[in-house]
Amino acid sequence: MQLRWFALFALGWTGCEAPLELPALPPGTEAAATAVLFEVEDATISALAIDPSAGSPLPLALAADARLEVRTFACDRSVLGLDSQVVRYGGSGAVLECRREGVPCGLTRHRWAAEEENWLDSTSEPNIPWWGPRPDPEAGLTAYGPVEFPPLVPGAELLEQWVAALDKGLFLVAFKVVGGAQVQGTQVGRYRFHADADPPWLQLEGHTLTSTAWIGGRRLPDGRVAMISDTGLSGFLDPEDWRITPGPPFDRAAAICEHRPGASPERSLRGTVEYWDPGDGGPGVLWAGTSCGGVLRRRLDEAEWRRLDPGGLGGSHVHLYPYGPDRALVAGIGRSLVLHVTGDRSNLEPLSDDGGDVEYVGPGPGGTLLAAGKRPLLDGTRIYRREGSGWAPFLEVSLGARAFGPVDDGLLVTTTLVRQPVLYRIPGQPYGEEEGPVVDLKGALVSDLRPIGPRSFGAITFGPGRRAEVSGAVVLVVEPVVRCDRGG
Repeated sequence: MQLRWFALFALGWTGCEAPLELPALPPGTEAAATAVLFEVEDATISALAIDPSAGSPLPLALAADARLEVRTFACDRSVLGLDSQVVRYGGSGAVLECRREGVPCGLTRHRWAAEEENWLDSTSEPNIPWWGPRPDPEAGLTAYGPVEFPPLVPGAELLEQWVAALDKGLFLVAFKVVGGAQVQGTQVGRYRFHADADPPWLQLEGHTLTSTAWIGGRRLPDGRVAMISDTGLSGFLDPEDWRITPGPPFDRAAAICEHRPGASPERSLRGTVEYWDPGDGGPGVLWAGTSCGGVLRRRLDEAEWRRLDPGGLGGSHVHLYPYGPDRALVAGIGRSLVLHVTGDRSNLEPLSDDGGDVEYVGPGPGGTLLAAGKRPLLDGTRIYRREGSGWAPFLEVSLGARAFGPVDDGLLVTTTLVRQPVLYRIPGQPYGEEEGPVVDLKGALVSDLRPIGPRSFGAITFGPGRRAEVSGAVVLVVEPVVRCDRGG
């Protein structure tokens, strides 16, 4: 009875009009998270959030020319700026279109037809205007860390290399150890992210030092981490006791190269290892790439690596992404080019005609394939999306992109020009029109973004000018996005 009286009073009943007895709410309303009752009279709108499961009729008194609608939403009433009180506002201005998790959450709209004494579906009709300030929450992007990774070799510098996700919030970071202008090996650390703690926190559990420079590594299903070195070695690291088991070597020419004709041979500066899991219990496939231009593949049940690149390629920051047991994209070994490997063949695909360096390839929202190309003279990055057998512009990152990873229908990007990761995410709108939230990393840059849990990414941190105090790791957590955008 209290609900009926409140609705009568809140929606403008003065006692002069006779109450209008309405039937139960429209079918399907009870399944929604929120139902809102709108009374539209001239330029005034009253809105009241009601219980979607209310089965009893609502007695209402309406002006002769008033319009009554019930609209349902898949998001909580608080997202709409409503509670248990009525909201009145003018009838012009922005149009409400609530979106949550990238999916429109405005569900149905029914108009009361007094002449038919029934609700009529008006979902396809224009939206009711929504006046005044709109709730517009951004995604929560939180950084836990950086947590420093102290050098085990006194006076040595740590150069960031790779991240390997393990299990249950565990991940490894690996740094190349440089001392006295010589590479002295690799320092590997094990970090644990306590996601369920209040507040969550990041911990360095342990670390080790190896005499071999392991330039890339990724976790296998058995828990070990497959690695390649800058001399043509491969190995398997047990992240519990730090034991390394030798693996089959690969062509040394893929790791030791001549960047300039006549120059002394140099070891590969960077490498990457990726693992393809067939998902059917069959043998997994290891992929590896080096900045000397070597692209390698090995099924785990085979004893040898196959080299798949055409030769003559090289770069400073190679990156590789497999999207099948015999298919991969490789960036960083050709200017304005992506190397596409299919089976035992490889071919170069132009990304653009502006001469920029292609530095990163990886997955995008909805299973798309993306590649990031640095734009010369502009200090920014254009991200391209693979369409058919070619590439089309997808997103402009003015800050430059070092790495990226998909989150819902958006993209988390670690940037090169400022020490802040950025979330590009606008549900239902073209990318690039607006940047999402950023977080401060206390002077650190970030590279090699890797998912370590739901909506969580582990990454290496390092400082400009090789600042040792920010060498370590960070965890970036993206909360579900709830936005109320203008709709048409």
